[in-house]
Order: sequence, then C-alpha cells, then structure tokens
Amino acid sequence: MEATGTERDALDAVTARFFKGLGDVTRLKILEFLKGGEKAVGAIVEHVGLPQNQVSMHLRCLPWCGYVDTRRDGRYVLYSLGDDRVLQVIELAHGILQGSEVHIMACDVIGECDDNLSNVTGWRSVTD
Repeated sequence: MEATGTERDALDAVTARFFKGLGDVTRLKILEFLKGGEKAVGAIVEHVGLPQNQVSMHLRCLPWCGYVDTRRDGRYVLYSLGDDRVLQVIELAHGILQGSEVHIMACDVIGECDDNLSNVTGWRSVTD
C-alpha cells in the first residue's frame, strides 16, 4: 500500500531527524568505535578525546534514538551498537562522498562548517 502525502511527509521528517542524529562528528566517532564491541564510558571518552560530560550528552541521545544499546554490568553501563545497519549507512555515506566531500563541506545550505576545508581531502585514506 502506497503512503499518503501526509504519511510520506511524516516519514520524511523522521528520516531527516535520523540523519541529523548521525550528523555530529562525536556521535559518528562513538558509533564507529562501538564496531569493535561493547565499551564502557571511560573507553569511549578516551577514544573520542572529549570531556566526559560532553561524551555523556551524546551517550544519552544515542540509546534513546535507537542507534546504541546499553546494559548494566555492576556499576558500569556498557554501550554497543543497537543495529549494525547504522554502520552500513555510515559506510555507504563514505562511498557516496568520494569526489564531493569539498562541496559538502562548503555547502552553506547544509550549514556553516567550522572545520578547515584544506583537511577534507585527506579522509579517504581512513576509509580505504
């Protein structure tokens, strides 16, 4: 059954928010780090290199939105990927970006970019 215009609009809005959830460098780093298996907050903080309070803010969002699962082990909360397909989406994005990364970074419709554009083309060696 085909979605109505209103249903399609609602699905598009939720899908846009899904990608907005992935639209943060720290959250991407956390998700890619969890590819290696369950991790405690301390390991995630060390990997990301930000203060614990900033990482914790992202760790509240990621499980709530379904990107990450949690489980308690004694006094520790362990984080793991909620769905491996999230990493597939990220990897697909890496492939799609090849050749257009500078344009994405410079697009003022998407938003301002705080990053140094001269560093953008060096990302390919990370994903190859």
